[in-house]
Amino acid sequence: MSTQTSIKDAFGKYAEYLNDLNDKRERVVKASRDVTINSKKVIFQVHRIGKHNRVEVLEKAEKDLAAVTDRYMSRLAKELQGTDFWKLRRAYSPGVQEYVEAATFFKFCKAGTLLNLDEINAALLPLSDPSLELCR
Repeated sequence: MSTQTSIKDAFGKYAEYLNDLNDKRERVVKASRDVTINSKKVIFQVHRIGKHNRVEVLEKAEKDLAAVTDRYMSRLAKELQGTDFWKLRRAYSPGVQEYVEAATFFKFCKAGTLLNLDEINAALLPLSDPSLELCR
């Protein structure tokens, strides 16, 4: 009887772990979708650059990209902290890729250069919990 009870308890713990992971995955997918949608808006906005509106479009795009970073990427980063983020990589990867594309396209149109990994990390590392030690 005790073996049956301990097996039941073990499977109950596994079921709870999997349910929690699935709930977290759903939240990460939602956050990634928000990042994707808003990053695409920045990209489309930068595509509207013309001869006479360059400064205005880039200023607006810069504000919108900062909003994506502060609002949506920070939510995604908070959701991934303290977990095995690699298990959820397929849930958040599309949003991160779209964000990098938007930030890179914006910088290219503004300065004529591409972002490198250090610049992307510099923009995103402040979103993480400073008490956690991050590997580079």
